Amino acid sequence: MKPADESAIRALCQQWLDASMTGDTASVLALMADDAVFITPGQPPIVGKAAFAALLPANPASMRLVAKQEILEVGGTDDLASSRGALTVTVTPPSSAQPVTRSGHTLTLFARHPSGHWLLTRDANTLLLQPGSGADVG
Repeated sequence: MKPADESAIRALCQQWLDASMTGDTASVLALMADDAVFITPGQPPIVGKAAFAALLPANPASMRLVAKQEILEVGGTDDLASSRGALTVTVTPPSSAQPVTRSGHTLTLFARHPSGHWLLTRDANTLLLQPGSGADVG
């Protein structure tokens, strides 16, 4: 993998995190392929950008989200890439004073769009509710 592509993948991961923390749903959706698939523990896969968008809160600014990600490796070929990382996400919903924290590992696949930029196409994570965390919000 070319260094410029690795940098682009790392930048995409940071853009995703930043947009998620600010509630910028449009920017998050712009970073994924239409047929993206998300796999999470104990849930059926989320298939497609529209299905992902349907699960997002109607008013993302009403929730406080803090996330920390460490990208442990990035690799790939000219048109396909992957990243492996560790992620911790803390969400404080408006109806709860106690934050909910999940953490675990991620494995994400990216495909190069015909325009040349990268898009998230598949994502699997092992984010689990942490002991002492607030009530699960989904």
